[in-house]
Amino acid sequence: MEKQNLMYKIETLKQLVERILRKDERAREDDLWLYFQVLIHQGHKIFINWENMDTMPRPESVSRVRRMIQNNQFKFQPNEETLERRNKNFEESRELWRNSQYL
Repeated sequence: MEKQNLMYKIETLKQLVERILRKDERAREDDLWLYFQVLIHQGHKIFINWENMDTMPRPESVSRVRRMIQNNQFKFQPNEETLERRNKNFEESRELWRNSQYL
């Protein structure tokens, strides 16, 4: 039952993120902006009541769903400048982890 509940939450979040990406170009470029838009659409205020933290999706989940939509479904792509920045950051972090003593 818990797995079904989690899948429902993920699918609901995916639908919300997709709707925001469709309408808001800035959300395609900026995960934090996208996250705030998700919170606003869910009725959350930016000044967060910490007792209700469990009801909010985490920024990482929103970012993962955005990546899934853009990278797997090739929808709502960011502009070239953002793609270049993301690729550069990805390659830099990949190289950092490749040379890391912690692996």
